Parts: sequence; C-alpha cells; structure tokens
Amino acid sequence: MCLPKKLEDNHQCIENMSRGNCPICMEDIHTSRIPSHIPSCGHLIHRTCFDALVRGGHYACPVCQKSMLNMESYFCAECKLYDDEDKKQYHCLGCGICRVGGQERFFHCQKCDMCLPKKLEDNHQCIENMSRGNCPICMEDIHTSRIPSHIPSCGHLIHRTCFDALVRGGHYACPVCQKSMLNMESCIENMSRGNCPICMEDIHTSRIPSHIPSCGHLIHRTCFDALVRGGHYACPVCQKSMLNMESVWRSLDEEIAATPMPPEYANYFIGILCKDCHQESSVRFHPVGAKCRSCGSYNTCRSSNPELFTEPPEVATRRGTGFGEVIRVSHGRGRANSEPVVETSDGSVNSSEETGDS
Repeated sequence: MCLPKKLEDNHQCIENMSRGNCPICMEDIHTSRIPSHIPSCGHLIHRTCFDALVRGGHYACPVCQKSMLNMESYFCAECKLYDDEDKKQYHCLGCGICRVGGQERFFHCQKCDMCLPKKLEDNHQCIENMSRGNCPICMEDIHTSRIPSHIPSCGHLIHRTCFDALVRGGHYACPVCQKSMLNMESCIENMSRGNCPICMEDIHTSRIPSHIPSCGHLIHRTCFDALVRGGHYACPVCQKSMLNMESVWRSLDEEIAATPMPPEYANYFIGILCKDCHQESSVRFHPVGAKCRSCGSYNTCRSSNPELFTEPPEVATRRGTGFGEVIRVSHGRGRANSEPVVETSDGSVNSSEETGDS
C-alpha cells in the first residue's frame, strides 16, 4: 500500500497490511476512500474509526489489544484529544479546550475569557467574553478557531488573515465600531498599491493625478474634487474629515443656537462617536447635528438612543449623583395621548405636569 513519505523508514512492515477489513467497521481498507491510520501496534484502522475509539476512551487495538497511542505524544483526557505531532499543545482550563503554541508563551485573561500572548498581560483592553463571538469578517467562531486572531487598537477581535485582507484592500476602519485599526499618523506602507476608493481604478499605474487628504488615504484628484462638489467631506475609507471644516462647524453652531429645541425636548441627550477624534461623549439632541465635546467636530454618528437627563450623563457620573433626577423617559405607557411619562431616581413614575416639565 502507499504510505506517507514521513513513514518511509519509520513504520512496522506487515505483509499485505491493506488486504483486509477495518476491524471496527469491517469495510475493505484497500478500496476504501476513507483515510487510514497506523497506530503504534501496526494494524490498519480507518482514521474516523480510530478517532471514535479514542474519543470513547478505548486505547487498545481491537486486533492485538496493544495500546494504539504513543504515550510520549500529546493526549488530553479532558478533551479526548490525541496528537502524534509535537505542536507544544496544552490544555487551558479557562478556555476549556486544548491550544497549541506552548503554555509558557500565553496567559488566560479571565475577563476576556481567552488565551493571549504574555506580552499583552498588562497591555491590552479587556472586553468581557471577547472571544465568545464570530469574526466580523468571515463569521467563523473565534473561540474554537485554529486561525490566529488579531486585536486592533479598538479592542475588537478579528482573524489575522481577515485583518490582513482588509488592510490590503485599503480598509482601515474596524467593521464593528468604525474606529481606525491602524496608526494613521504614520506612513502607510504601499499606499499606492491599491485602488482609488471612488472609481476603483489602480492608483499605482493610473495617469490621473492623486490627492492625499489629511487622513492619509490616496484618492484620484478628479474623484476628490467630485466628492467635495457633491457635498461629501468625509474620507470614503476611514470617514475622517478630508478638509478644514472649522468654518462649517461654526455655521452649524450658529444655526443650532438660532433654533433651540422645544422645552419638552431640551434635556434629551444622545451618545455619539466622533469619526475625527474617535472619542465618545453625550450631547444634547438636535436635528441639525451632534457636536463632539472633545474636538468640536460635527462629523459624528449616534451610538445610543435619546434619553431624558437633567444634566449630561458624564457630568452626573463624575459628581457621583447618578444620572440626575430624571433618568428615563417613555411615551404613552398605556395612555391615549403621547404625554411623556418619566421615571425618577427614587423609582416613582410621574407625568410631565407633576415633575414640572412642560
């Protein structure tokens, strides 16, 4: 029979070994399309049958009753896992599975609930049960995947291969939170070895002049001008502002000051994420826009629904007074009209007349 090259001088010869049946399923081994396994005793068994035996806790050959496992190789009684190759396997009690790479090189983070390299032991952002989900690109379960994972600066877990494919394709924003996964202040390696994010033409061989906005992503000059003429000022790759928007932000400030919200909506706050500085904050709701408290940009997106507070949530938290007197609002709650019903910090429920809100 044909054997792997690695067994050329490292197997026990048995005459007409394959001219028989698998001792488990009794199928003819010579004509079978199922891969076979040669245990240490030398008798041929289908790989699937061998794995089923080991998982069931049976380690003796059904032909000669000798041990089929090389006890010097790796075997985990907890996972019922046997491996005849040294991959520095170890069983992690926290993860509940066997991993490869050497236990001395990894530690188990209880909050993230996964094994991480030693160099990240005091240098990573903990996210509870980080690995108990799917890769946002390929949707494969990360916790049991054999593909190495990468933790970008935003802290969300992505397969290394998926991360590399994203960056090669010119996408630097995290697919979960849209924050930049790279340090965009430094040089971008092989910047021109990609396509223009607007027309998708290869930039490196293109005869059209290119433009580098403040975020650092390369765009055809003609495509950039067309974007700006159409009123689009955010980079199509990272969503950062490509122009100096200070005058625009000032005009929005003036418009918001000239159009105050009605009294019943004056204390609504929303959570926002700034696409320019990547900071989160809570600001008063206004249909014109939401201004970042850190950099003053209106290039923001909503991260939470409007809620009614007597003061900004972060201010109340800093003062240690919770979220002010009024912490939550709903409309209707079984009434025929849309009069707001508020729940106060002591748990009582009052209408807007009872709390003084109009």
